[in-house]
Amino acid sequence: MRRAISTLIATGAVLGGLSFPVQAAEQKDAKPLSQSDRTDKVEARLAKTDNKVVRASLKKERKEWKISSKEFNEARSKARNTRTKGLTDSNKKKIQDFTRQAAEHGNTYRIDDVEVIPLLGGDVEAIIPKSTSIEHLTVEVSEGAVTLESQTSNPGEALAEYSGPGMAADWVPNGSGQYILRVPGMGEGHFTWKRNKLSEDGSGTYDWYQYSRFGVAKPANINNYPDPYVKLIRVQSYPYDAIETKLVTWEDIDPKTSFTGDCNATNLSLSVSAPVVGFGYNFNDCDEIKVWYNSSKPGSQWVEMDQGLVLWNGGRDYQVAYTHSFKVKQGTAGSMHDFQRVTFEDGFTDDQGSCDAYDGSMTC
Repeated sequence: MRRAISTLIATGAVLGGLSFPVQAAEQKDAKPLSQSDRTDKVEARLAKTDNKVVRASLKKERKEWKISSKEFNEARSKARNTRTKGLTDSNKKKIQDFTRQAAEHGNTYRIDDVEVIPLLGGDVEAIIPKSTSIEHLTVEVSEGAVTLESQTSNPGEALAEYSGPGMAADWVPNGSGQYILRVPGMGEGHFTWKRNKLSEDGSGTYDWYQYSRFGVAKPANINNYPDPYVKLIRVQSYPYDAIETKLVTWEDIDPKTSFTGDCNATNLSLSVSAPVVGFGYNFNDCDEIKVWYNSSKPGSQWVEMDQGLVLWNGGRDYQVAYTHSFKVKQGTAGSMHDFQRVTFEDGFTDDQGSCDAYDGSMTC
């Protein structure tokens, strides 16, 4: 059941002052195919792709690849050496798309600020700013599903203590970023973060921060083959070790509890208030949204969309988001690690079904 505070809107989704496109209201499930049709299409697709991650998914194999910080930095160095010869048309387009999307979300990057890092021989890609590092990345394939799981940080600004202009108490930008992880032929996850700090707060003892995360999972569009499903997407943040002893208390958290959407591809409007002023955001409200936060560690939270056993709406984007605010000892940086996970399932998954099969009260 939709929560009482929800409000239908017709504009883009907003997160901490950032605007995001909403999902189209009309969504349709993929039509089940016969086993022989499925076999024929799988074989045809296998013949057209050499991406080992996609091939493992199509064959329902179990595979796992772990990319360490060291391996990522080696891949980054190699990509930078290659880039000295000039950007390929393909990478230039990926970066242009990245900067365009970032601008829509309130983040400004020059083309020279962004890199395309091929991983696993190019079967996985990270499209990220030069200021962002991947501390670890795991790619797992199981029963047709592909999961990307990573931890990112921004070491260049990690422990810097920011301030901004303001004649009265107000939130001022205190850092933001975007990154994309993708498996060509399966899907990509777009992840953003935004941090604000309360200026002119009138306190000589404490500072206040607001931190927001937004994630959207985008399945690949595949010709003559059912598009993949989004099975799960999670965004998470937790404070750097160096500031943990200086954390004081949570101020506001939203969403604060898990809930189930109504699967109508409409938007749930949530609001969060922080000292002096409030922020609001909204995002696609569909399926089960799980929420967790560490009551004793301000800034540590995750929100996850999980479709469970039955999948529907192949080819559809899914979104999750949260905003929270917390108090720290004065002079403390509001630095966070970001963690994200996205799972895509092959369009021929044996679990495919309709929204009605999942919950008779839902309509898609």
